[in-house]
Amino acid sequence: MNVIELSVTERNAIEAFGTDTLTLEKLALKAGYEVGGHFRRAVSSLSKQGILGNKRPGYFVQPQYQRIINGL
Repeated sequence: MNVIELSVTERNAIEAFGTDTLTLEKLALKAGYEVGGHFRRAVSSLSKQGILGNKRPGYFVQPQYQRIINGL
């Protein structure tokens, strides 16, 4: 089993999603962050890792990574 190491910001963002599809702005608000460079980089990193999908205009946690939410 592969272990995925996430930053605190990445974990908080994933936890904020639940099963919702959220825009960057709504995600930041729900996760308790401002939309700035740090938060954008965290979301970008999750997208590049394939953990987040993008249904423009919103992001969502890919189904195969829903277990991350349950494990937080």
